[in-house]
Amino acid sequence: MRPTAAILPLSILLLVGCSGVSVDSDFDPSADFSSLTTYRWLSTKASGDPALDSGLLQERIRRSVDAAMSAKGYRRSDGGSTDFCVASHVSKQSKVDVETIPAGFGYVGWGGGLGTETEVDQYEEGTLMIDVIDGAGKKLLWRGTGKTRIASVGSPAARDKEVAEVVNAILAKFPPGAK
Repeated sequence: MRPTAAILPLSILLLVGCSGVSVDSDFDPSADFSSLTTYRWLSTKASGDPALDSGLLQERIRRSVDAAMSAKGYRRSDGGSTDFCVASHVSKQSKVDVETIPAGFGYVGWGGGLGTETEVDQYEEGTLMIDVIDGAGKKLLWRGTGKTRIASVGSPAARDKEVAEVVNAILAKFPPGAK
């Protein structure tokens, strides 16, 4: 089974938000991460959803992952055998935050506390998963996941920066035990 990558559109682009990136990871405790040095990217399949497929975003994710992996001492190889493979997956989900707060005016005891107000915030949450798979491309060794609000970002340079921030937040947990 080969992982697929779903990519967000440029119009809503990126996994960025005012609350930051929520990151989690999971791994195979029997895997020997100390023996990993070279990797290759697995080919990606389009999601079939035009709103999620963007070659530009896919390339930004790859460049950011390559830079983060290089900084950790891993080398990408485009040919021959490698110690591990990398794949990315992106998805989005509509979310709603509802918050009820006290309403009123003045100081408590001076006519304050006239009821409550409810604020409803609808937004898109994006998820980026980065998978590390064995060299044969069959067994998942590690998965890092980052979730945050999707926001529209201006220039291509700003998009590059935001993707790099999300990727770096996720890969800060790779390999397991990394600080």
